[in-house]
Amino acid sequence: MLLIEVGRRLVLVDTGFGSADVLTPSRLGPVRHLLRPALRPEETAVARIRSLGLDPAAVTDVVLTHGDLDHAGGLVDLPHARVHLLAAEQRAIQHPQGLLEAQRY
Repeated sequence: MLLIEVGRRLVLVDTGFGSADVLTPSRLGPVRHLLRPALRPEETAVARIRSLGLDPAAVTDVVLTHGDLDHAGGLVDLPHARVHLLAAEQRAIQHPQGLLEAQRY
């Protein structure tokens, strides 16, 4: 994750896992057994933003490098942010090709 202040706006690059992932790891599917993420509440994007004394609601934009769960899982914590990603990545997320790709997203 990378947080960028642009005037009064906050732009976040990737979200990492989200609060819901921490509370319910089964949301991540079988890939969680391979990745074995720590899933600590204090490591979510919203917790890190708050720890800086900033309001997560001030995040206006999220730039995703790609849609894997460990990069985009926290999108649900930032419902008002605009999401930016490559069109090809968006198509892959919306129409995964095969089981392995479906588990990525």
